[in-house]
Amino acid sequence: MNSKIFNFLILLIFLFGFQVLEGKSQDLKLFVLPFENFSSNPQAFERIYPLLIKELSERGFDFYEEEYVKGVMKEIGIKERGFVLKDHMDQLYKNYGIQYLLTGGILNFSEDTYPRVSLHVRIVKLPEKKIIWSGYYGKTGEEYEGFFGLGKVRDIDELSRRVLKGLFSELHIKTLISKIEARPKKRMVLLPFRNLSQEAWVGKMATYILLTELTKLEEIEVSEMGEAIDFMIKYTVLPLAEMTYADLESAALEMEVDYVILGTVDDFWEEGVKTYYPLVVLALRILNTKERKVLYADDCYFTGISKEGILESGRIRLGANVAYECAKKLVKKIKNLEKGP
Repeated sequence: MNSKIFNFLILLIFLFGFQVLEGKSQDLKLFVLPFENFSSNPQAFERIYPLLIKELSERGFDFYEEEYVKGVMKEIGIKERGFVLKDHMDQLYKNYGIQYLLTGGILNFSEDTYPRVSLHVRIVKLPEKKIIWSGYYGKTGEEYEGFFGLGKVRDIDELSRRVLKGLFSELHIKTLISKIEARPKKRMVLLPFRNLSQEAWVGKMATYILLTELTKLEEIEVSEMGEAIDFMIKYTVLPLAEMTYADLESAALEMEVDYVILGTVDDFWEEGVKTYYPLVVLALRILNTKERKVLYADDCYFTGISKEGILESGRIRLGANVAYECAKKLVKKIKNLEKGP
């Protein structure tokens, strides 16, 4: 065999082997859309982004280059953050061949004495406009305190790394592929919650957090948030936690959903605002689009000390984490929706 050909084959084998060792999956190459930022730090996503890429790269995921993403967003005219509209999903897939999009929301990113970070992230398969994975995780620097006050995290970048590691701890490419192939029986759409509290943005924050839990249901597929926003724009449906019969019929036809979830954030405050612990009150209703009736209604009152034990063990310091406890409680009750709650 020609020595040059032999050397070339050896090089190919080496490169292929290196790719396998790295664990990169070209089949799951992610297009990272900038996150919606609910924090007071305008540079929060820029701080989180390189840490997110590093964490997911170590888990075997591949990514489109940041400059390419910016160029595509400019060409298509994507201005939204944290979700992608239906038409933009179609263009990303049909015009650019992009199959998987990752986006989410930065719910907390605070550089106080003890920093606070909480994130919602989801992966959407664009051809089917289907959420195939969603997660939420949040921590404060104080939560790592050990004996004699040691272990508290004061650096927000270090806290962000720990939050990202916790967020993606159960995300694996193999299980994600099996999730892609699953065929749910029912479809639902979650509309943004109405905010009746005194805190800004918590209606949408609570929506993202509930969306995280709903996407874990095996028998139900939840529409991507961009589809919900598209529907609300087209039919002028406001986030008022109510819908007309005509809106329900439109939802059934437009999005082909069996259920619509509406909700309100009745109260929400962070630690130290009114009390030394955070508090959240959520309420929701599930509407059957075909029968045009309320299928299920419930609410949740939860505080940062609801699970507190001895020496403050179990105490929750983030309002978003309290909301997450409510989301888990509510979804646990409705996971067998098709059998009747």
